[in-house]
Amino acid sequence: MGTDKDNNSKEDHLSPTEINKPNHPEKDNHPNADLSHEELQERIDLYEKMNKEEKQSFNLQKIKNKYLKEMEEREINRNKGALHYGMGVRSDLPHKDYEDIKDMHNDQDRKLRNDTLKEAKEPYRAENSLEKSFKEKHPLFREGIEPSFNKAKDMDR
Repeated sequence: MGTDKDNNSKEDHLSPTEINKPNHPEKDNHPNADLSHEELQERIDLYEKMNKEEKQSFNLQKIKNKYLKEMEEREINRNKGALHYGMGVRSDLPHKDYEDIKDMHNDQDRKLRNDTLKEAKEPYRAENSLEKSFKEKHPLFREGIEPSFNKAKDMDR
């Protein structure tokens, strides 16, 4: 009897373990995700100040203006929607809970901010990487070491 109880209480180490999936996969992909409206504008302004070329600054300004215009349009549409929602509530029409609608709007705004941040990072990273600045400051690295790495790779094949 004691052996059956001992066998049942032992853990099966060969059984598959549960993998905890993250609740917000987008947040895990972006270390600075879920910035507020003001933080996003400050971040884009910072990227713009760090750029060396005018073309990149104009591209970042265009991204920022596109984001601000989209947010303004959303605010106008949401105000109209709130008016229609209120009229529907007074008319006793079936409707969603207003908190659910606000949560849906917040999720949409968060996704827009994350997408805008991702879009703004691309041109910034293309021109402002540490590897690129290191190669510019140390031309010997670019000419001397890099080709030897490529030769070593070719020799191993």
